[in-house]
Amino acid sequence: MTAFDQTWDLVKEWTPNWRETARNLPKLDWHEIARGYNNRENGDFDLLPSYLGSGGSFDAFYHPYDDKFAIKLPRKNSESWSENDADDGERIMNWRMGDPTGREIQVGQPLPSILESYGYPIASELNVDNRYMVQPYIEPSTYAQATRRNRKNKRPNDDVTNKVLHNTFGDRYPSNFGIDQTGNYRFIDPDMDYKYTQDFPRNFKMKNAGELLQNDLNEWGIQLPASSLLNTLDKYGFEREYHSQLFDLLTAIEPYSDNPQSVLIDGKAEFLEGY
Repeated sequence: MTAFDQTWDLVKEWTPNWRETARNLPKLDWHEIARGYNNRENGDFDLLPSYLGSGGSFDAFYHPYDDKFAIKLPRKNSESWSENDADDGERIMNWRMGDPTGREIQVGQPLPSILESYGYPIASELNVDNRYMVQPYIEPSTYAQATRRNRKNKRPNDDVTNKVLHNTFGDRYPSNFGIDQTGNYRFIDPDMDYKYTQDFPRNFKMKNAGELLQNDLNEWGIQLPASSLLNTLDKYGFEREYHSQLFDLLTAIEPYSDNPQSVLIDGKAEFLEGY
């Protein structure tokens, strides 16, 4: 392996086929990690992977077998972490990943991973036995070297990336974005447990809503794969009641969209190219 190959191997993070690598990682012992987590104040760190941070319902750590990945462990509160959390994992994972229904359960394609495959600027999460999630480790967008990489590589900026995710994901705070090795912003907190994202318009039945929405996307050079994605959601059995805002957005813009096969920014599949 050349010096270049070694360097590239160290910096590789998100790739379109990252799930194939993640599925081959050794599975983690939930009970061992739980003991380490609950005894962390006593210095029992041997059982606990390196800590990355916490959200409302998950704690994040580097994956102990490959630090190009992170693991996210569900918990019910910030003070304790028990086997009961593991036993309740299926419910937690379902609301996290979009209440899977129908064929979606059989094919193992949670909604965020489907959107990711269509070129949405996200890094989805791989559910491991309803116990924890695996995700590519992506450098936080708050790091100066990450934002420099975005500008140097002339990738879509944070405003464009954020606009692609309007009416699809909520909680789009800067701390919930990372910047991958090519300089692309990626949403790293793709939580599907929302009702409304507070983006315009809340009322998709308003006059000319679809035309207004697509004209707004056009100003940013954005085209969404409305027709193809709607067909995929129907094929996998996703139900409108669980994802009404996304369905409403795609249905509204479909007559006014170019309906490409993936998300395009100024005619380019920016979030799929360059890997």
